[in-house]
Amino acid sequence: TQVAGRCGRAGREGLALAQTFDPDSRVMSAVAKGDYESFFEGELFERRQKKRPPFRRMIRIVLHDTKEERLSKSALAFHEKLSERLDKRKLRYDIYGPAPCQLYRLRGGFRRHSLLLSRQTQQIVQELTKWEEEYPRFSTPSGVRIRIDVDPFDFL
Repeated sequence: TQVAGRCGRAGREGLALAQTFDPDSRVMSAVAKGDYESFFEGELFERRQKKRPPFRRMIRIVLHDTKEERLSKSALAFHEKLSERLDKRKLRYDIYGPAPCQLYRLRGGFRRHSLLLSRQTQQIVQELTKWEEEYPRFSTPSGVRIRIDVDPFDFL
């Protein structure tokens, strides 16, 4: 919609094209009509149903390593240990992953991430902090780097 709004300036006609796999989707229909209110209401309804932000907060955990096999094993081990620790504290959450990041290969290495959704973000961050204090770098091999992002702005 923002791109379309920039078309045709200075008295010249413009054209905006949208490429999609699902042209009949609710989103594309609302965008084509410029119906912001319907888009917003539909998006909010879907997010509430699927328990997505803003109804729950998100924590993104990205692991990076130059060795792909070590990364895969480390990401799975981290994911399992995190679930075990959160379950032990009886925290409520959903976790997805580990999966390859959108930009899987980056800066000479490979990346995998997990997404954690919960209303108990503060307790989860406290548990992550405690875990890292007990086991520096979460006991991952030395080549593995971990980044934790609460309420991530992007997924690159």
